Parts: sequence; C-alpha cells; structure tokens
Amino acid sequence: MSKNRRIGNSKSCKAVTLVTSFPKDPFMKWGLDFVGPIKQVGRYTRNEYILVTRDYATKWVEARALRINIVIITTNFLHECILTRFGCHRSRSSFH
Repeated sequence: MSKNRRIGNSKSCKAVTLVTSFPKDPFMKWGLDFVGPIKQVGRYTRNEYILVTRDYATKWVEARALRINIVIITTNFLHECILTRFGCHRSRSSFH
C-alpha cells in the first residue's frame, strides 16, 4: 500500500448522496462557456474565442466565433441567439 493511500481515516467520512437536478422543460437552463484564445486558422480570420452555450434538457448547442470576449458581445449573442429564439431561461451556469 502506498503512503498516499494511508493518509486519512475512511471510517470517519460520512456517505453523501449526490442529487442531480435536471430542468423539467427544454430551454430553461443554459450552460455558457468561452473557449480560447485559439490559434489563428486562416490569414483573414481574426477570431480568437468561441462562445458556446448548451441547453441542459435537450443538449442543443449554439456557438459563435468571436474576436474578443467582452460583456457587450456576450450579451448581444445571448439576446440574438437565445432569448429571441427560445425565450427567457430560468437559470444559467458558467464554467471557467
């Protein structure tokens, strides 16, 4: 048995049940993430980031390549691609 495995007393830990919450309706909970900065692919392409949103219920994905990752561009993307097409969502999560 390695030294790392012997650290801690496993008998003193209480078992905790993990509870997952799935949205009941489609398009009510969205995940939001930025990918990048990415390497420039073409000579004329100056996009450095990809903004990705995903609906938790249906796994629907929307993505857009962006030059910069600032709040106003993210807000415009959410308004144009999410709110106007799918309505107002109940919750949003962001991963960093």
